[in-house]
Parts: sequence; C-alpha cells; structure tokens
Amino acid sequence: MKRYEFFVALYFTIYHLKKHKQSFIFYCISFVLPAFIMFTVLFTKSIYWGSETTLLASDGFHQYVNFDTLIRNIFHGTDSLFYSFKGGLGFNVFALMSYYLGSFLTPLTYFFTVQTMADAFYLFTLIKFGLIGLSAFYCMNQLYPSIAKHLVLILSTSYALMSFTTSQLELNNWLDIFILLPLILLGLDRLINKKGLTLYFLTLSYLFIQNYFFGFMTAIFLLLWFFVQTSWHFKERIKRFADFALVSLFSAFTSAFMLLPALFDLSSHGEKAADHFAILSADLSLFDLFAKNMVGSYDTTKYGSIPTIYIGLFPLILALAFFFIKTIKGSVKIAYLLLIVFIIASFIFQPLDLFWQGMHSPNMFLHRYSWVLSIVILMMAAETLSRTKYLTFKSFFPAFVLLGLGFTGVFFSKENYDFLTPAQFILTGLFLTGYGTILFIFFNKGISQKLIISFTLIFTVFELSLNSFFQIEGIENDWNFPSRNVYEDNVKEVDNYVKLADRETSGFFRLEKLFHQTLNDGMKFNYNSISQFSSVKNTLSAELLNALGYYSQGNHAFINYHNNTVLMDSLFSVAYNISSQDPDKFGFQLRKSGKHYSLYKNSYHLPLALMSKGVYNDVKLNSDPLNNQEKIVKELTGVKDRFFTEIPILSSKNGQILNGRTAVTDFKGSQAKVYYNVKVPANSQLYVNLPNISFSNEEERNILLTVKNRKMQQTADDSYYLFNLGHYKQEQLLTFKFDFPNNKTVSYDLPHVYALNLTAYQKAIAQLKDSAVKVSTRGNQIVTSYTAKKKSSLIYTLPYDKGWSAVQSGKKLNIQKAQKGFMKITVKKGQGKITMTFIPQGLYLGILISFLGLFLFILFRFITKNLLGLTRHQETEEL
Repeated sequence: MKRYEFFVALYFTIYHLKKHKQSFIFYCISFVLPAFIMFTVLFTKSIYWGSETTLLASDGFHQYVNFDTLIRNIFHGTDSLFYSFKGGLGFNVFALMSYYLGSFLTPLTYFFTVQTMADAFYLFTLIKFGLIGLSAFYCMNQLYPSIAKHLVLILSTSYALMSFTTSQLELNNWLDIFILLPLILLGLDRLINKKGLTLYFLTLSYLFIQNYFFGFMTAIFLLLWFFVQTSWHFKERIKRFADFALVSLFSAFTSAFMLLPALFDLSSHGEKAADHFAILSADLSLFDLFAKNMVGSYDTTKYGSIPTIYIGLFPLILALAFFFIKTIKGSVKIAYLLLIVFIIASFIFQPLDLFWQGMHSPNMFLHRYSWVLSIVILMMAAETLSRTKYLTFKSFFPAFVLLGLGFTGVFFSKENYDFLTPAQFILTGLFLTGYGTILFIFFNKGISQKLIISFTLIFTVFELSLNSFFQIEGIENDWNFPSRNVYEDNVKEVDNYVKLADRETSGFFRLEKLFHQTLNDGMKFNYNSISQFSSVKNTLSAELLNALGYYSQGNHAFINYHNNTVLMDSLFSVAYNISSQDPDKFGFQLRKSGKHYSLYKNSYHLPLALMSKGVYNDVKLNSDPLNNQEKIVKELTGVKDRFFTEIPILSSKNGQILNGRTAVTDFKGSQAKVYYNVKVPANSQLYVNLPNISFSNEEERNILLTVKNRKMQQTADDSYYLFNLGHYKQEQLLTFKFDFPNNKTVSYDLPHVYALNLTAYQKAIAQLKDSAVKVSTRGNQIVTSYTAKKKSSLIYTLPYDKGWSAVQSGKKLNIQKAQKGFMKITVKKGQGKITMTFIPQGLYLGILISFLGLFLFILFRFITKNLLGLTRHQETEEL
C-alpha cells in the first residue's frame, strides 16, 4: 500500500513539473535577463568581480559601501545594532538602518570584509536587478495571464532596467524598493478583487520597515492607484476602500518598531521641512518629458536634473495606445489621465514636488518619486497587451504621431538639452520606426505571431541594453567609477594602526585620518570618529560642532574633522592621527611608521566625559569658532588665561588687497602663490585663517602650504579655512607660503594668524585630567567612573539623544542638553559610577504597536474570511 502511494505521489509530482516547466523557465529568464544585461554593460566599463574599477560611484563610494561595512562589523560584534561611535561623535544605528540598510541582502555582508565589500556591492547590485525582473514577471503573469509569456518578459525587463534604476544603481538600497513594488501592486489587486489580503499586508509592511522614505512616497502612490483602479468597476470596488485603508493602517502599525524610532529621530534631529520654495520648479522646458524618454537619455543626477522616467519605447507606445482602445470605458481613461497629469504637475510645481518627498528638498538625485510615472506607463502597457484582440494597427497611430512630434520638438530645442547627442536622436528614431514596423506586421499577420513576438523581445532587450549602457556611461562621466586602489587606500596598513591603537589605549578614544577618502572612514576602518556624511544625522550636535570649527553647514549631512585646533582634539578625545607626514601638532608624538602612513599619538587627549569645575552653564556662542572654543573650555575649567591671540602679519609677497579682499595671481606665468611673514610667540601653536576662498578654477581646490621647509597638502572642500602652521617653543620669525595648483587667480578675505597659548592649553587639559573620570563603552552602553570634589557636571562629547538613559545605584538620572547639542549629567560631591544605555526612542512603544498591528490584521483577516465564506454559503443556498 505504501509503495502504491509512493508511485502515485511521484506520478503527480512529475506531471506537475511538466505542466509548469515552461513557466519555471520563464521565471528563470526573468531573473537572469536583466542581471546578465547589467553584467554585460558593466563589463564593457571594465567593472566585474575583482576588477580594478569598482561600481562605487558617488554615494556608493562615500556612503553605501561604508554603511555595509559598518553593519558587517556590527554583525561581528564590534558595535551595537542600536548605537555606534564610528561617525559624527556617535549616532543612532537603528535610524540609519531604516533608511540605508534595510536591504534583503544586508545580512550577507557578514561574509565579506572591508577589502571585498566593493565586490559584494557589485554582486548585490546584479542580484537585485535579477530580483526586480523576477518580481515584475510574477506580478504581470498573475495580473494578466492572457498575455504571452514573451510579452510579459518584455514588460518585466523594461521595469527592471528603467532609467530610474540603472541611472542611480550606485544607490544600491534603492533597488530593493523595486523588488517589492510589483508584489505590493499584485497584493492590492487581490485586495480589491476579494482574492486575499495577506500579500498586500506583508509586502507593504516590509517596505515600511525597509525604507521609510520610499514607504512614504509609495503610500501616496497607492492611495492614488486605488482610486484609479476603482474606475474599472466603481460601485463594486469603492466598497473595498475600508479594507484598503485598514490593511494599509495595519501595515503601518506592524512596521512601527522601525517607523516610530525613525519618526522620533527625524522630529528631534532631522532637518526642518522646506519653508522657502518657488511655485514652479527651476529650468523647465516644453519638451522635457520627451527628452527623457529618448533612448540613452541621461542628463545628470546632480542639481538641475529632469525627472528620470524612461521605461522603454515599446511600453510607452502601448501606454499611449491605451487611450484609444474602444473597449476601455471613458471614465477609466479619464482616471488614468488625471493620475498622469497629477504626476507631471508634481514635476512642474515645487510644492507638489516637495509633498511627494516629505516637504524636504533632496540633496541631489532630484524628483525621487519619478518612478511612479514609469510604473503607471508599465501598467497601462500591460492593460493594452491584454486587449490585443480589440486592437488594430490604427490604434497605435496617435501614439506614433505624438511621439514623433515630441521628439521632433526636442530636436529643434537642442539648446535646452545639451546632454543629448546625435546618437540618442538616431537610436530613438530607428527604434521608433522598428516598433512601428513590428506592430504593422503583427496586426497584418504577415509572419507567424510567435515569431514576431520573439523578435520583439529581442529588439526590446537590445534597446534596453543600449539605454542601460548610456546610463552607466552617464554615471561614469557625472561621478566617475573609482579604482580598487582608491577604495582600498592601503587598508591593511590603516587597519594595523587601528588595531594597535585599540590594543595600547584603554577606555574610549577617537582616531582620525588626516587624508580621508570619505567622511565615513570611521565606519569603513572601524574606529571612533568625528567626521560623518549621512542623511540620517543629528542636526543639533552638527550645528554645535560647526560652531566649534568642525565644518557642518547647509543641511548638516556633512561633518568634517579637518582644519581645527589641538584644543578640540583634546576636548573630543582624539587620541590618534594617521597621517602621511608629521602633522606638527603639539602633543602628537610618532607612535609607528609604515610604508605610506604613520600613526601619531596625542598625549593630551581627554575621556568621553569631562568633569566641569562646577555645574556647567551654557555659554553664548557666535560665528567665531576659536572664540567659541575658548568660551567652552573656560566654562569647563575656570582657567582665566587667554587661549587664542591674533598676531599681526609683518609682510606679504604677491598678494594685493582690494576692497577688503586679498587677490593672489599667478607668479611669473605659473600657478598662484603668496608668501607671508609673522613673528611667532614662544610656546604656541600657530594657525592661519583664509576666509571665503574663491578659486578661478573651482575644479582644483587643493592648497599647498609650505612652512619650516615642509610642504603640506591642504584641502578647501567642505572644511574651514584654518590651516595649521605648527608649534613653536621659542619666539621667532616665520615665513610660510601658499601655492594654489592649477589656479591663475585666488582671492580671499583678509587673512588672520592666531597663536594658541600652549601654557594655558596644558593648564586646562591638566585640570580636566585631574578630575579622575574614566569612561568605557561596550555596545550601546557607556560606563563612567568619577570623583567629584563638589557638585559638578559631566559633559559627554556625544550628540544629545533622548534614547540615552542613565542609572546610578539603581536610580535614574536626568540627562540634560549642554550647549544644545551635547549631554550633561549633574553629579554630587564624591565618587560614583554611572551606566548609560541607548535604546532608540520609541522602540518599545513601536514594538507594542507592531504586535497590535499584526494582531489586528490577523483578527481582521479571520473576520473577513468568515464573513466572505458565510456570504458565499448564503448565495449558494439562494441558488
């Protein structure tokens, strides 16, 4: 009997496999095709596994690969999933994850190292393009089973390789959104048609968990899309609005464990909503949308870009034909048209554009919702393909006329579209003609339909491949793909220094490189850092750091360690510098030299927590960083000595002063250079400030400083123009020179030279060290041991965050703001031990809401399922 059952089961298994063999093959192709196309396109740019050129353009290099390395190190136990000290003094990792690290493939970073993370980035990108194609094919195949599989493959590949994904592929985690979107739309269709709620609930919940920013835009789109879908059968489908609203709400509730902490972080530390904006978006031209629908069209992903909407000419032709299908009701066409008009209006009117993006102006990569129009075009194309029996070639004639006129308009407005070359016009014309010929043959049945459909697939794949090539070429010209040598940056040598510093220094300390690749090098090389570049940031602490000389302006996405004083090094626990040459900073002694870099140790670094002379009271800060530094140190220590003194410039050479600015011109036909002479006070660290530098060649902003027969490369990018001239024991005359390579003319406000009184500096540092504060960190905890001579304040050089809690002897302590950006705990006289723990604000409440959302969905699904079953039973009895 058992043997009989086995053979029956085997028979049905083989039968099932044979029946679904063709579908399985197409599913495999839907994954492989876009992945292989991207593999081939990248290979033409010498980008492949282990290649010398990496895929890490723009933010891929500066942010995403470093965040991947950070999460990899967290998986290996070096940090907490809640908090990290590897950038910006310290930051909420949980908030970072909900924007940058929600990818399906993020856990796989565990198996890579910092050296191989560039290859992981490349591999994940190819896999994601494949998954996008697979997801879209599954969705289209389920929604439109009547469409031939080859045509579904055209749609899924067009979706996977639309310009929004290919032109911004370096923003690696954005790709995950497009894996989920087809499944969400399929789930919504099932909800509307009473076929189930679970797929919509699960996929939307995961999108909210994965990326709150795209989740917000998707929520807007889904609301609009629901009402468009009701237009097909309004009386029946509008009744499903309650289900749609409730399940969407349950999804938001279920994802609250990620959404709520992110919301609290944004409301407390994020940038403010845009309050000054124009009515119309800048640089609009009549034929913009046609220009960006041309094959290979790429303008830029920096400022001034036109919305990226290309999804292929064939889907676009089909979508336009949608409006000329007689079997589609007029009300449906109007609904789709209104949706398209609203999206286009969002491109034109800045308030609508900002609304889609949470009322925040993006830092480049503009119109981040433009994929919505591409998806609408795709879905309309699918609707058209599902009605081919009602179509004739004449149905497509208006589409070709409109596109022909639009592309002709672009040609005669070429001055507005300098990014378009003759190649784009020729290719677009050829492919448009090709699709016209294909459709003519198809509807006149001159050739086998299977053959023409197969040829259409090949023709479309060729178009998408060419467009993808031009998108990658555009990224290369716009941002450049860095070499592996640039990425690795002698990683082994730096890693050895970081490990040496960890071994020989107990307690908390920070380390900084004086030649940073990116502002996120701390995350990449696993050391505690001040510098940071992230859209998830603490604006209050960034503003304070900017006031203290660590450059962070605009939306505070950047915090730059460079070009500050040794006083700040001590105050912010900077115990080490890695440099290619002697930094000539007082207190920094050579610890170890290597082939390329050396490690310098600061003997005056302070702990993470500073004990003030009494209860710390905020001091009023101004626009002068050196003055602000002096005020804070005096309030901390009570030292009355003057720290910074401006010293006069005795003479200069090759600098002309005009209207309060110094102009430096090329010297004897070479590059611009200027000499200065000053008298240096004894026992001082010297700095020179060149305010508001303007370069004749903005592409070359490097500065070469020569002082004491040593040449030091300086940078004027995203940092203050305060340059270190070295420290001096004795009074002396000093000459220093600035060279401005590849610049004929440079101008700046009148220069100022400042001397830091090292006697006062040592006195203040000694007093802060005498307070016997010891700090250690582990994961998301800080343990502080102290001895207070009287009631005082512990000032933590960490960003203030409500996620921190402090406990001493079982009693909760109050954590206050210090200078609006740091943390302060007031302690009584005597010895004590404080344990601080970081739990993202709103996490516990979010977890409770998530369980509630999940419970409510299960309950709602149970009720609706039973009600639906009861209704069907009653209908059966009536029959």
